[in-house]
Amino acid sequence: MIYQELTTNYMVDDLLSDGYASWTYNQAVALADYIQEFGEETDWEWDRVAIRCDYTGYANRAEAEADYDLDGEELEDHTTVIICDDGEIVIHQF
Repeated sequence: MIYQELTTNYMVDDLLSDGYASWTYNQAVALADYIQEFGEETDWEWDRVAIRCDYTGYANRAEAEADYDLDGEELEDHTTVIICDDGEIVIHQF
């Protein structure tokens, strides 16, 4: 089997080019960074469709908490929360 090591730029570009996803640039960067760290610890295959299905981006924490009817730090008790540079967040759907 042939393996290709992916760069952060490739992952960000691939996420942003997915016409069925609505990632912002900051969400795509944060998600790519998270996946790179995760990928170092496990054998993982890049699949932007699976990523789109497993993760959701939100403009802010309050928006995500409202979607799941949670308050404060409860979001972290239920799922992975990836903080973006501009206050946006990406969560692993649950």
